[in-house]
Amino acid sequence: MLALACVLPLALLAQENNTGVIEGRVSSRADQKYLVNARITIDGTHYQDLTNDYGEYRIAGIPAGEVTVTALFSGLNPKSYRITLAPGARVTQDFELSTSEVDSLGSTVLLEKFEVVSTRDTANNIIATNEQRFAQNIKTVIETDAFGDVTSGNIGEFLKFMPGVAVDYDNADPNSVSVRGFGSAYTAVTTDGMSMANAASGSETRTFEFDQTSINNVSRIEVTKVPLPSQRADSLGGQVNLVPKNAFERRKMSFNFRAAAGINSENLDFFRKTPGPQYGNTYKIKPNFDFDLTIPFSKKFGIVLTGMRTEQYNEQHRSQMEWQFNRVPDEFSGSDRSKYANNPTIVELIDSRNLRTDPYLRNYRMQDSPKAQIKNSLGLRADWKIARNHTLSAFYQFGSSEAHTGTRDIQWDMKEYVVYHPTLRPDGTIDPSILRRWGYDEMYGGYYTMSTTGNRAKIKHNSGLNDKYGITNTLNLRYRYTGNNWEFDAALNGSFARSWERDMSNGHFSNSATELVGEVERLLIGGIQKQDAPTVLKGYRIDGTLIDVFDLTNYTVKTVTTNPKDARDEFKTGQFNIKRNLNMFPFYATLKSGGEIREQYREIVQQRAFLEYNPTDGRPNQAIDFLDVPYSTKEQAWGMPHMPTPSPYLLYQAYLEDLQRPEGSRFFTLPPGREKDALESNYRNNGSFNEKVTSFYVQLDAKFFDNRLSIATGFRYEMTEDRGKGSYMPNYKILDPNNPDRYLTDEELEDGDYDAQMVDFIKKNWKFNGVNTYRTYGDIYPSFHANFNITGNMIARFAYSMTLGRPDLKNIMPNNIKYETEIDEEMNEPYTIVKCNNPALKPYEANNYDLSLEYYLQNGGMLSGAVFYKSISGFFGQERVQGTTAMLRQVGAPPGLNNPILIMPINLDDMTTVQGAEVAMRMPLSFIPGIGRYVNVFANATVLDMRANYRANFGGFIEQTANWGINIITPRLVLRLNWNYRGRQKTDAQEGTAYQDEDSLDFQGYYEYVAPRLMVDMNLEYKLNKRINFFMNARNLTNERLVLERYNDLSPDYAKTYRAMEYGVQITAGIKGSF
Repeated sequence: MLALACVLPLALLAQENNTGVIEGRVSSRADQKYLVNARITIDGTHYQDLTNDYGEYRIAGIPAGEVTVTALFSGLNPKSYRITLAPGARVTQDFELSTSEVDSLGSTVLLEKFEVVSTRDTANNIIATNEQRFAQNIKTVIETDAFGDVTSGNIGEFLKFMPGVAVDYDNADPNSVSVRGFGSAYTAVTTDGMSMANAASGSETRTFEFDQTSINNVSRIEVTKVPLPSQRADSLGGQVNLVPKNAFERRKMSFNFRAAAGINSENLDFFRKTPGPQYGNTYKIKPNFDFDLTIPFSKKFGIVLTGMRTEQYNEQHRSQMEWQFNRVPDEFSGSDRSKYANNPTIVELIDSRNLRTDPYLRNYRMQDSPKAQIKNSLGLRADWKIARNHTLSAFYQFGSSEAHTGTRDIQWDMKEYVVYHPTLRPDGTIDPSILRRWGYDEMYGGYYTMSTTGNRAKIKHNSGLNDKYGITNTLNLRYRYTGNNWEFDAALNGSFARSWERDMSNGHFSNSATELVGEVERLLIGGIQKQDAPTVLKGYRIDGTLIDVFDLTNYTVKTVTTNPKDARDEFKTGQFNIKRNLNMFPFYATLKSGGEIREQYREIVQQRAFLEYNPTDGRPNQAIDFLDVPYSTKEQAWGMPHMPTPSPYLLYQAYLEDLQRPEGSRFFTLPPGREKDALESNYRNNGSFNEKVTSFYVQLDAKFFDNRLSIATGFRYEMTEDRGKGSYMPNYKILDPNNPDRYLTDEELEDGDYDAQMVDFIKKNWKFNGVNTYRTYGDIYPSFHANFNITGNMIARFAYSMTLGRPDLKNIMPNNIKYETEIDEEMNEPYTIVKCNNPALKPYEANNYDLSLEYYLQNGGMLSGAVFYKSISGFFGQERVQGTTAMLRQVGAPPGLNNPILIMPINLDDMTTVQGAEVAMRMPLSFIPGIGRYVNVFANATVLDMRANYRANFGGFIEQTANWGINIITPRLVLRLNWNYRGRQKTDAQEGTAYQDEDSLDFQGYYEYVAPRLMVDMNLEYKLNKRINFFMNARNLTNERLVLERYNDLSPDYAKTYRAMEYGVQITAGIKGSF
């Protein structure tokens, strides 16, 4: 190594005296844009370069003499120039490429008319194809208008059509992204290679949400399937990089804008105010506007300014069915059983009911949740060539969002009280209509459930209002030096995001709950359908009269809730990269190295409180007093009538008036039990997290066999330091008032004023941010990438990389536990589920192998196929054990839990494997005479198979995704139809008394799934004149429902649906222009 270090400088100096430099820029004639990753070669040699983000190239060390330099960009005709290069000379040679069949010297340009009208669409295809063709690793790159207009600005609406990519939804809106089936928490999303802050709805997750980002600031999106050493290692499925627009990507000034109005198909009142989403009436047609302005003031300085404001209203209809899959304690025991001791037929029939294969509907909820959103974004980028070979870029982006949701529901709650009261007919035979309290009967409209008698079932109303806000500020600074043989860049990034939810400060409670007053003798739910609301929903009094469940005079107000939340997220990043061309070798070779320090801080604060409403002046407690009058006239989905609900606004006004009363006579009170629950929730859901990742890499790139074989290999070292803060929550210890030398036992605490004692203890002893955790881990992550040009248009790729998946933030913040104690007034549940985090959870590591074959067509089309295999050690799963007193105290669970079951994440000992295949096609049909020149199509599909221990956390795993579309592009009319298919997605394991046997801790195999879903989007453009187009788009054109299912292998088909959601078709129309 020492000898090599001494010889290299002398060899390089001798070379430079007999060589020259060729540099320049490459642009597209059609749209006057500079091209990224155009390949420039010196014919007959190994010298080559790829253009950068500004379309620039530079090839140094070229032997002096006459050379031929060629520019190649997939889908455009290559162009060559003969150049005489003197020793030590620097020659500038620019290229202008096009799809025409003539040279650059000014002959008549064939296909020029069509080229102009289809500039953008043709460019999108060839850019995507070219980026993939010349990439060092396996990745996909797409221009951001490749699939039509995304007027909402939501990046997920674009990403969902890319191969191997799936987006997860927050109701109607794409909210996060995953690659090759793995959850969004393990897919890195960056901007210009650096992390952007994301408050993530105030949750303890690594998932990047799209609420406060806009596609309007982005030029193209890169999806990497296998990382290089120069890229982050925390990407099991892949990673997404958003490349911002820059000032030098265009040859001249340009201005583009869109102005439109949007409406939802479920509410087509264009010029009339209608109820919702919250209190009062609002317009449902919403304005949208965005623009981007590029000004290259000179060849050395330019700016890009982008802006967007989008408003959207959409309906959210939900029909939810909770099924009882487990036998629970029922009333057919004791005296009831002895009553039929002489009739074993009845006893046998009842005992033979198997709820695994014959479940009943225990709860039905119909919910209406309209939502109005506003998003704003602003981006400013400046690019300055401060000197020859030196460039400084600054990019600032601001994003804000607000969402206002009004959620009203009504639910029929059978609880566990669907039991048997068998009777005999006069002739002594069994009456099956009495024996069966659920099943199939035409008299009840099909499948039905009927509750037992005795005022146990409930009918409830809930009315909730949510105001959610968020802002993000991000600043990126990057310096680049591009010399003859050296390249260097360094970047700094600062990003701050904040999200908050408010209720009382906005004049309302977050939720109000009402309950049907008086005795309910029996509930009947009939005509149960797989994805629609039941057709029969009835309640009966003890005298047999029918209850009007939609009349608020029959309801009392039980509780109101306030639940403000705050979260902030910060990223600070510094990185550098240095690259050296190794021209002393008889083949192309470069050595690259760099490092990065990335630090994240996340803080979450929640302040929940419950109040009970009990008038003390003799007035009746009637929910009708707080009727939301405007909303009570709103048409409902699922065939339901108008649904009157109490208004959280009016209840809050009553609360303000109530504060003027003396404390002992107030209507709104805070019982100790409610206060205890709120305090525990607040302490357990407050905390902070700090993570610092320090990384360093070395990467060697080389090309052999006349540049047909290219290799990129090296390693990356990443060290992670995690610090978490959580609440100090010591186990309850209350002194015996009769003996100050001893504490009361847990059993003694249950007696007397338990809740009041707990409230007092929590206030005195628990402390926010009173517990700190710290841990560190690091490893080396090697990778190897090889690309071989079998022919000029066919490339085979092999890639290997080692990656990691860090635990989610909730496993770093201490004492973050949740316990579900479903203990009601009538009957205790068999056990209590205690879910807790695991600060000792380690990251998993994966060995990734990819093999692909790609074929590139002359017209810019592409065909590809890939297979891949992932072997994962330490994959995340969960453990389920009987909780001892010591274990509960260790995790901070409260005392007195009934038969507690502890559930916590673990690293699995078994190896988890994932194998899959991916195919993609992108093709202009120009080879078809006539109409083919106006049509191009695309299609891609990904299929995965995971083999893992049954305890593995499959959350977010999708086995199948597919996309296809057709673009028809004529001189005046453009029509796009794009289909997106998501296969069945397995999410969370289901536990609790609806799924678990009371006498067994064994997991019964119940999971929640997102059902397969096929959606189609439409985009239409019509050219009004040279500059202005009319456009219209529709999202989810067929109004396909989002359906959640819960089941295991024994569940019957009729009982698999858990929730069906319908959102309407989002329609936008307006004009767009380019100048």
